[in-house]
Amino acid sequence: MRTVKDNSLIITDGNGRHLLSIREELEAQTALLELDGAITIDIAHDFEDELISLVTVCDSVILDFARVTGICSQGLRVLLNIQKILDKRVNGSLLLRNLGQEVDAIFKELGFDGLFEIQT
Repeated sequence: MRTVKDNSLIITDGNGRHLLSIREELEAQTALLELDGAITIDIAHDFEDELISLVTVCDSVILDFARVTGICSQGLRVLLNIQKILDKRVNGSLLLRNLGQEVDAIFKELGFDGLFEIQT
């Protein structure tokens, strides 16, 4: 289930259990998204929908992973797709920041740490 509260998209399962929330701030052509939860196979499509809608109006996306506890392969695919879209733009950029230890380990293990701009 998807609900919007203030500047946040909140994704829950059928029992109301929190899966992921995405808090969004827009400034000019830049979107800052603060993520909270895990990017699992169950919500990867919702995550992609949100990012695709953002890159229709923004050239720069910053994803704050400080409160992300995990990411699945479909979530990584979403990030790659968004990176490809933004790479085609003159001022396009995707910045991932504050990767926690678990998420950072996933990126490094799969070699994704070299595919994205990552800020600690």
